[in-house]
Amino acid sequence: MPRLALDVAVWYCLPVAFGLLYARAGSGNDVGALLHLPVVAVPLVAILLARLIIARSVTHSTLSRFISTVLVAAVLLLTLLYYTLVLVGLSSWGAVVSLAAIPACLRQAAEMAQVLGIPLYALIAVLALICAGGFGITWKYLKRFDWTAEVAPRLSGRTWMLASAAGLLGLLAAGALMASGFGGNEREPLSLTLFPEASNVVHLEGHAIDRAKSSEQDRLEDLARRAQLPALPRRKQMIEVNQQQVDFEGHVINLKDAGAQDRNDAVARNGYSVASAGERPNLILIVVDALRPDHMGIYGYGRDTTPRLNALSRSREVRVIRGVHASCGDTVCGLLSLMSSKFPRNFSLHPITLHEVLRRSGYRLHLILTGDYSYFYSLRSFYGQVDDYYDGNQAKGYFLNDDQQSLDRLAQMGSFDGKPAMFQFHLMSSHITRPPAKTPGPFQPAASYVIHRGEDTGSVSSPDPAATNFYDNGVAHTDAVIADLLATLESKGFLKNALVVVTADHGESLGEHGLFIHANSVREELLRVPLLLIAYGYQPKPLQLRAITAQVDIAPTILTELGLPRPATWVGHPLQEPAGGQIVSFEEHGLSGVIDDRDPRKIWKYWLDSRTGAEHVFELGGDPAENHDVVGEVPPALKTEWRARSGGDGTVAAR
Repeated sequence: MPRLALDVAVWYCLPVAFGLLYARAGSGNDVGALLHLPVVAVPLVAILLARLIIARSVTHSTLSRFISTVLVAAVLLLTLLYYTLVLVGLSSWGAVVSLAAIPACLRQAAEMAQVLGIPLYALIAVLALICAGGFGITWKYLKRFDWTAEVAPRLSGRTWMLASAAGLLGLLAAGALMASGFGGNEREPLSLTLFPEASNVVHLEGHAIDRAKSSEQDRLEDLARRAQLPALPRRKQMIEVNQQQVDFEGHVINLKDAGAQDRNDAVARNGYSVASAGERPNLILIVVDALRPDHMGIYGYGRDTTPRLNALSRSREVRVIRGVHASCGDTVCGLLSLMSSKFPRNFSLHPITLHEVLRRSGYRLHLILTGDYSYFYSLRSFYGQVDDYYDGNQAKGYFLNDDQQSLDRLAQMGSFDGKPAMFQFHLMSSHITRPPAKTPGPFQPAASYVIHRGEDTGSVSSPDPAATNFYDNGVAHTDAVIADLLATLESKGFLKNALVVVTADHGESLGEHGLFIHANSVREELLRVPLLLIAYGYQPKPLQLRAITAQVDIAPTILTELGLPRPATWVGHPLQEPAGGQIVSFEEHGLSGVIDDRDPRKIWKYWLDSRTGAEHVFELGGDPAENHDVVGEVPPALKTEWRARSGGDGTVAAR
């Protein structure tokens, strides 16, 4: 039938347009885009059957057309919304949006409109026009080209039964096929959205964990758990197993074997002398999203963006660690690298984390996180069992990325009761999507750069002044939030004996080399992060200065400071111990490389673009801004080694 063929052609206009954009969005998406075309035939068949049922059941022609119009227009608008979320996700965090995250994304739409400077009424008006336009176009189309009213009465009861059964079986078969992993492994978007757990690869904001490789790494993690970590009391042990069956996709650790080794034996084997639980310092871990050390006054920045931290450094020892590099330029990778002491190529699904070591050592764990960590790549599952968890999804009446919610949550908590505690805060005041300021910041004129991403020009370039002012205002507000957090913790007794750690997940580009925001390069602006260690009530251990400190070194440094053993599977080196010359890895969206400081005269940075094959080398000691690419001046043997360590020849990156 010509009109049925027209329906099919019109239906595929939107998926084809989306497929072209999806194929351009990242490596491997071209296969997924092609596979998406037969996948969307399933909802098309469902809509055609529904229209036939409506035409057969509703005899009034106008009412029948109205119901069909509502159905078809709703499906098309939802499809358009879904495609928009997928493309935004790929552009913003490098992955297809999951079904669980879609409601959270929609709840944030009004907030994002504010961040973009779009009035709420304008957003509502645009959405209303789109809905009205979709209904109007569909109504006119069905009025002229609808064929169901003619065909439906001619179909026999047996034909109806066969068509309905075939349609239902087709839907079930398609669902089962996607649930089995077919489609997701080829990066077909709808499969990744509906059944992300079925894919052989777990996608994390542009990074990936291969399940097969992860199983071997997690086997080593389990061995380390049994051999090194203190066992939990029996009642709590059972609770943990139940929790891991939920949080870690059915992966159960045999704690019965581990229970045969008491905590003191495990510690003695590793050569550590650990104070009793009641004497251990509390840990306050403050991770600030997108915080650059070179824009903090305490690091010598020309602007006084951190007056409260500066004041704190005059009253007590604040150890300011320089040369700290993140493993990547995005949040998920940065947090996993920090808490599991692993470089991205060695991530696994069930690593031993800083949180797990502390929990097994008798610490209470309190996570107070501004933003979404429940649905954003299910980061909450990697934290495991905690005593208190709170993020922006639990907050009511707050802007999702407003740090005030974390301050208020902390204020509601009780005072220190003598049992060691770990607090982890994630702050968003320096992030580009923070709430619009109620009053102008100290640095003006300031302009948000949220819609600017740019491309790496490779040439010398200066930061954008308005973007810099906007960012520095956020850093100044972050400084105030940190001061308020510490004041509240001190009033509740948590800082009588405590280690405070201030760091970041990654940095931020402000126009340098033509780039803005983060998660789009491996330039120094994105990889350099701060690390402040502040001791309250105890004598801190001396640190060994080194030219380069990696993000994977932070957790080992914390455990050493607290007098706790570090897992054998961790790759980081504590700052209390000499590391000598070393090589650290980093990667981001097809870019991977190493920083090599084995030569005391030079600090080399090498990175490879796997998409183009281009290589880049900079000497950070003399060129920290990466303005002079010296790739042609480096001995070929050295480049070959760097390429191998960064995974450029198919090998696994190693320290």
